[in-house]
Amino acid sequence: MINTKRVTLTFSKRCNMRCPFCYGYFNGKDLLDIKKYKEIISKCQMFHIETLNIAGGDPLMYRRIGEIVKYSKSLGLRTTMDTNCLLFDPIEHEDIIKSLDMISVPIDGCNAETHDRIRVYKGSFDKIIYSLNEITDISKEIEIRVNTVIVKDACFQMMIFVLMNLAFIVAGIGGLMPVVRIYIIKSIEMKERFPNGIR
Repeated sequence: MINTKRVTLTFSKRCNMRCPFCYGYFNGKDLLDIKKYKEIISKCQMFHIETLNIAGGDPLMYRRIGEIVKYSKSLGLRTTMDTNCLLFDPIEHEDIIKSLDMISVPIDGCNAETHDRIRVYKGSFDKIIYSLNEITDISKEIEIRVNTVIVKDACFQMMIFVLMNLAFIVAGIGGLMPVVRIYIIKSIEMKERFPNGIR
């Protein structure tokens, strides 16, 4: 008997970022054809899976991702997506946003300087904030989840960031994130991946 409530499907081994701490392996290829993905999603429904999480690489690089999202929702699955937002377009992806229950984005600092340095991609922070504003204009029901990689020099920044947003939510003003998931990089991994540290 399968007792899993949530399944994550990877649709593409393509990503438009090269974050130094990322565990992913990207070879620039899509993994399966659309028919096979739909078979897998149908089996998720058959086994009473509640949530399908769409991941990558970046799933917006998969050209038929809109079809996947709509198919998942048509089967009654809670459908979520992880994306770095670099390819997000409010017109092109409007139907996707309206079909998603939750979208997860990376924010690793309180400002563009810190975030872009950690992600090693100039303009990433501004594109994410722009995308979140557009996404919440398109859908008032969608949940936003912020994934954060904690590094030494940004830890205090992110604590303030989280506390401020929680205060906004409690006050009923709204906030950037109703849910925060924090990934802690173990010290041994930090030493291996960042021999000179992150400054």
